[in-house]
Amino acid sequence: MAKAYEALDRGQKYFAKIRKDSPYVGQISWAKARPQIGYPFPVRLTDRGPLDEYCVKGGPGGQYRIEDLDIYMEKGGKLVRVKVQ
Repeated sequence: MAKAYEALDRGQKYFAKIRKDSPYVGQISWAKARPQIGYPFPVRLTDRGPLDEYCVKGGPGGQYRIEDLDIYMEKGGKLVRVKVQ
């Protein structure tokens, strides 16, 4: 798992929070309790294939649909929400 997070260190850093209306909302407390994952957690955005809705990689579940997350970028040491469609 360490290699996955090392890869996230290159380029723009993105983070995600699970939306409260997501079926994955139960993973929030699990991620907060594990410093190696953290919350908000680092993610990588990938291209959506025709059959793959799970285009966000990372976090406690490993992959998510964009509609289940709020995406943030690191700017000046702060997290700024990014609108992703």
